[in-house]
Amino acid sequence: NRRQKEMRLEASVDLACEAKFLSSIVHPNIVRIRGVVGEPGAFHFGIIMDCLQMTLADKIEEWEVEEAGGTKKIGGGVLSGLLRSMQKVKAKTNATNATNAKQTGKGSKQDAVSADIIADKMLAIFDIARAMRYLHKNK
Repeated sequence: NRRQKEMRLEASVDLACEAKFLSSIVHPNIVRIRGVVGEPGAFHFGIIMDCLQMTLADKIEEWEVEEAGGTKKIGGGVLSGLLRSMQKVKAKTNATNATNAKQTGKGSKQDAVSADIIADKMLAIFDIARAMRYLHKNK
């Protein structure tokens, strides 16, 4: 019981430090802290942050489900999943484009969907890079 109280206090202090750090960050690609509840370091201390509608991991899974026809699950880290799924889409798109060009002389609706997914993924990578650059620049 004593150890649990010490761990709770330590967690509360860590959360207070995190809140102080997050309150100094203002970037469109990083979730903002909006306020705090309670006294920093107290057991009932908490932070109020923007609500995410979807995480990057959720979005990667959505892309992979779209690419696999609605049935695929992914594993591994978020960024590796993003890059892995981009490689698969690129390979599939190249193969589809080559086949369609031979058969019809033009691209298919699936080509447009694949292009949209690739554009979404590139935007996600760009947003991550901007956020990381901001964090490293503003230590």
